[in-house]
Amino acid sequence: MPAHRTKKRALDSGVELDMTPMIDIVFLLIAFFMIVSDLSNLNIQPVILPVADKATVPQKGPKDRSVIINIVLKNTETGKAEVRYMGQEKGLTAEELTAILREEVAAFGVFEPNPTRPDKKDSLLQVLVRCDEGAQSGTIHTVYKACQQAKIYKVRVAALSERSGNPYLGDR
Repeated sequence: MPAHRTKKRALDSGVELDMTPMIDIVFLLIAFFMIVSDLSNLNIQPVILPVADKATVPQKGPKDRSVIINIVLKNTETGKAEVRYMGQEKGLTAEELTAILREEVAAFGVFEPNPTRPDKKDSLLQVLVRCDEGAQSGTIHTVYKACQQAKIYKVRVAALSERSGNPYLGDR
């Protein structure tokens, strides 16, 4: 007669933990943070900001919304520069910039009476201009005119309070 062996059953707690959903969530979080961190620098382009003794950082309210326009120097000898919006690599014409700003104003949709003409309404959308200090002044005037045509009157120009070294020689 064959020897009859008894099988010992391992103690089973009755609970199984499936790690697959947790791993999926971790990978989704990693992908999310990689995308968000990349988009945070989308508006910033390499420009050498001018120095202003009284440069300050404005306080931002909870309902404030800003659009960043970069004026990037193309030729240091002539001061030729391009207007770029939202990290675009190609320069915009005055008409293209005006059209984009009008779309932003319509999307934002918050208006208030014009301070000098109360019968007219202007957008509360704010524009921050990051202009390279070597750019021709006519380029920034193009941006001001586009803002005026889009009915935006809150326009700020970015500046540094101090700088050491010559930024055009690589001493930023």
